[in-house]
Amino acid sequence: MKIGKESLLQEVKARVQHSSYLILVEYKGMKVSELSELRKRLTAAGARLTVVKNTYLRQVSRESGLPDFSGLLQGQNAIVTGNNELCATAKIIKNFHSEFSKPLIKGGCYGEAFLTAQQILVLADLPSREVLFSQVLSLINTPASRLLMLLTAPAEKLVRTLQQKASNTT
Repeated sequence: MKIGKESLLQEVKARVQHSSYLILVEYKGMKVSELSELRKRLTAAGARLTVVKNTYLRQVSRESGLPDFSGLLQGQNAIVTGNNELCATAKIIKNFHSEFSKPLIKGGCYGEAFLTAQQILVLADLPSREVLFSQVLSLINTPASRLLMLLTAPAEKLVRTLQQKASNTT
């Protein structure tokens, strides 16, 4: 293998190994301006889109212990990698696809687990991490506030009854 190809292969391999996820997209038919805009949006979210030859991706996936992407490696493909939230990255790609009808999500992996395109789209529909935390806190807090209302209700009823009795006697 030539030195240029070897260094490119090592760069892709390093990017994949240092990423917590990988999303495979087909960018066929995208204009350079659209590809640049997608890269800009992904970079703002801490992810990176890299155009990779299918043969390089096959070799990198074999050497890195990634799931077998060979069935998906036709056409013009790129990988999206990063260490931020997978859901946020998937949401950016899905929203971009709804605007421009490109790129097409083909699949991916999270760690060593293979993800289908449908699974990635489901992850894109999840609310943000902060919203999920607030929903969980709300669920945890609801029983406590109901218990507090149940415990204070008899005392409040007693106070109202005594106030009513006091106002009737005067």
